[in-house]
Amino acid sequence: MRTLPGCFLILLFILGGPSVIGQNCGIVTGFSVDETDNMDGTCTYNFMVDYAVTSGGEKSVEISIACGTTIFVDATCLAISGSISVPYGPFTVTCCTSAISINWSGHTTANCGGTSCSSGITVPVDLLDFKAESSHGGNLLKWNTTNEINNVGFDIEHSTDDLNYSFVDHVPATSQPQEINNYEYFHQVKSENMSFYRLVQIDFDGTKTFSEKVVLTNDTHDGILKVFPNPASTEININGALNGKIKLIDMMGRIHFEGEKREKEQNISLTGIPSGLYYFVIQNTGESEIIPLIVH
Repeated sequence: MRTLPGCFLILLFILGGPSVIGQNCGIVTGFSVDETDNMDGTCTYNFMVDYAVTSGGEKSVEISIACGTTIFVDATCLAISGSISVPYGPFTVTCCTSAISINWSGHTTANCGGTSCSSGITVPVDLLDFKAESSHGGNLLKWNTTNEINNVGFDIEHSTDDLNYSFVDHVPATSQPQEINNYEYFHQVKSENMSFYRLVQIDFDGTKTFSEKVVLTNDTHDGILKVFPNPASTEININGALNGKIKLIDMMGRIHFEGEKREKEQNISLTGIPSGLYYFVIQNTGESEIIPLIVH
């Protein structure tokens, strides 16, 4: 799923669940992939694998993670005695053109020996695209998926500050799991300076996976200044009569840029500013303006 240029997330889950044959062994309960497009033909991948045991004691799981002929993790054994999440990566390789999957087998001993008592291959619920657009009376959300196997559906969550998200509604999964599926949802909400949305994909076993967020800015903002483009990547244009001291502040309160606006229209370079959500602040005697700004 692409939200900001160069970054997307693939959602994955266990196909049909592990095939346990009545023995105590290690199992894989979840698998997620973060992929960053480096815009040079390569991508950087990070994986998270969730492990558990079906009962007490130390057991083990052997996993392999691959994408076509590209092997990220090859027959790696991990001893476990409870629930644990383990990261793998980063791996920078030529961008994958086929689905990433994990092949695993659970074992009754701590060294991947003894009986192989469960196994499985995860397959992706591919979130191909997720976007939002402003509309009269609210915001229209659209997303596309494929390979929807064992998918219950999606919870939609909304925020105005990217910190506190609230539940909006649940959208059930399509009845055509193997095809490309198109979803739309209209959120009736009053206009905000900025709106954040994310999807929560839910499996039949209750496992939840969060999508990357999409962000909407309100272009009809009637403030003292206009700051555009928003989101921005290389520079912003500030247009308005108010002059004064200007700052670019991140969500932690750190100042990344400080200067002064002296003209009605002025450009500011964003070179060296990390991607993220910021607040653009201008202050003068008796007047001030704060505008949310996304840098990517």
